[in-house]
Amino acid sequence: MTGQDLVTLQEKLLTRQNPTMYEFSVTVEDLKPAIQRAFSDHFWKWNEGEDPPFGASLNWKASDVDELCSGVFAKPENENDAFLLGVPEAFGKSQVYFKNAVPLTYFADFHIHLKPIGASKTRVEIFTYHPWVSAGLDPSAPLGPAYIVVNVKPTTIEEYEILLKIGHQLGVENMPELIVPGANAAVRQMVRPRER
Repeated sequence: MTGQDLVTLQEKLLTRQNPTMYEFSVTVEDLKPAIQRAFSDHFWKWNEGEDPPFGASLNWKASDVDELCSGVFAKPENENDAFLLGVPEAFGKSQVYFKNAVPLTYFADFHIHLKPIGASKTRVEIFTYHPWVSAGLDPSAPLGPAYIVVNVKPTTIEEYEILLKIGHQLGVENMPELIVPGANAAVRQMVRPRER
């Protein structure tokens, strides 16, 4: 691997991880419409002028993009689940991954897994697929400028933001606060291979 194949990033460290699972006091049947409302607008985090736009496409088992949802709907235990398909939109600016002190655009898909755990309680767990950041543009790409893709680990921030958005639709008021790196957070240098 040459120096051109490696990218140096900074990772702001969280003091502790956010939850990626939450138990809501509702049935699966009541939870599904809340998820639909939370993510009904395709560009649900869209900010005018952002390139790429921020957003995700909400998909259910019966959708015509099942094959793009990482095989999630092929499993019987995922019958009631939803999938937020991010690409080509970005989830947003990362609060963890930076390059030269500039937050990087974060991309990922998210599986919203629903599991009934009682007569009127449902556990919602968020699984992250294909998380990566854009570390800039490569003007020498054969088909024109292309993202410099660097694979990263999920942060728990985006996962919990999804849970908070669902909780908001259900009127839940006692969910823990979102944990993000503070201004004085410890920073770790990372050297990662670029994927394309």
